Amino acid sequence: MKKFYVSLVKDLIGNYIEFDAESRLAVRQYLKKEYSYNNIWTLPWCEVYTEEEMEKLKTKFQCYIIKQNWTGRLKEEEDEPRTS
Repeated sequence: MKKFYVSLVKDLIGNYIEFDAESRLAVRQYLKKEYSYNNIWTLPWCEVYTEEEMEKLKTKFQCYIIKQNWTGRLKEEEDEPRTS
């Protein structure tokens, strides 16, 4: 498992949610499942970053990491088509 960070937008710019997941796709699938209703997003997010990308962002911007309070690990779902 790797660490991934989801960037938030609107009034939440500069905040990133940390996830343990096997891939970016697993994080995107989780976000779609948990934070999308009738194709309308209920969580204002923009991009999924790797740990390496996040380290680069921290050198340029002030970043606040929001850690999950659950210990689950996200895995890709088989039913979803693979897209980036």
